[in-house]
Amino acid sequence: MPPPIWVRRLVIAPAVVLLAVVLLTTLPVWLLLALAASPLVPGHLRVPRLVFLAVVYVVWDAAALVVLAVLWMADMARRAERLRNVLPPKPGGLFAAIDAAPDAGVIFVAHTGLDRMMTMADIWHELPMDKQLTMRFWSVPPEVPAGEDERVAWLYDWWARIDAWIEENRPAVRPLGTDWTARRSSAEV
Repeated sequence: MPPPIWVRRLVIAPAVVLLAVVLLTTLPVWLLLALAASPLVPGHLRVPRLVFLAVVYVVWDAAALVVLAVLWMADMARRAERLRNVLPPKPGGLFAAIDAAPDAGVIFVAHTGLDRMMTMADIWHELPMDKQLTMRFWSVPPEVPAGEDERVAWLYDWWARIDAWIEENRPAVRPLGTDWTARRSSAEV
């Protein structure tokens, strides 16, 4: 059984890349040692060839790991860029909760109506609040995929569904703080 995915991504992959960098930077030393040991082993330049093959193998693996990591991050960034109304999900907390209670379902909640309030000043300018909040709840049965990549894809699919719902139910755009009649009538009272 292979080690958990977090060990492979956070320990083994960086160790392979670090080993490749160390081997490349110290390659002349390894080749000199291999040339010195070559007369002691049968076969013409057998040790330098083995050292060369080992270095090529480790560097090739490290390059593949770097390329795969870049492709994975680019894919996640591409999926996150398509989300116009929500921030990209952070799956660590959700997956920890799912792993702690695998028989429990998941509830996703989306809302619209507070979209333009970004800062405390925006909230202060919008008082008294006359917003219409629209909310939607999704209850998902405990049928979450088992693999890490499948889980992340599942979560991004839900985020895309929530993003589409928010886009469909977004209130009409109105500039912040333009409803002066509501403020004047509440100030006069």
